[in-house]
Amino acid sequence: MTGNYLYTGLNRAVEIIENAPNMKTLGVKLSTVPFPDCRNQEFRSVEYWKCIARQWTRTVHHFTGTASMGKVGSPKAVVDPELRVIGVKNLRVIDASVMPAVPTVNTHAPSILVGERGAQFVKEAWK
Repeated sequence: MTGNYLYTGLNRAVEIIENAPNMKTLGVKLSTVPFPDCRNQEFRSVEYWKCIARQWTRTVHHFTGTASMGKVGSPKAVVDPELRVIGVKNLRVIDASVMPAVPTVNTHAPSILVGERGAQFVKEAWK
């Protein structure tokens, strides 16, 4: 399902750009040179757009996951579920970096939740 929305959206964006009067005047067209990592996919196919999305999309100032939370022993986990740095005593990470993936919303609200929960963990530890 997601691939179809992606495909439809990207094709529509390209169609708008290629058919807009001012773009036609300028001769703007989508390059037919395939992206290096996607050259094995059919140009403009669902798989082609998925490949481009995986290889070329970036976050814009919503960095997360650099100190991912997870189970102790998990290869990607840096902090445990109580935000303690695994293998380090008396150190917690309480910010957006503990989110294992970028949420589908702005990171402001989830960051506040992490901060509030982290504050509770610290208070409980010092009781």
